[in-house]
Amino acid sequence: MHGIDRLEVWLKRQPDGSIKIYGQHLYPDAEYEYWFVVAPTDLPLLATALGTTVDGVELAWKTQSATIIQHGESRWLTEHEIPYDFGNWYS
Repeated sequence: MHGIDRLEVWLKRQPDGSIKIYGQHLYPDAEYEYWFVVAPTDLPLLATALGTTVDGVELAWKTQSATIIQHGESRWLTEHEIPYDFGNWYS
């Protein structure tokens, strides 16, 4: 998890083997949530972009997340040619 100015971002391996990057941005009167899901077959691309192995993705994300989040997760994923599914919710 990493937080920047009311933004919290987590990365978690899902039961199906995918990786979910989940963000929650809390505003004074609203909440915005978003998520990126990287399929299990694309985890080697994510691992390479993070400079680690597939087993080391969570730890590598933890150490690099501040930089990635400031750059923008979707931009970072796209620049590293990592396919992802995106979803969001706003209240």
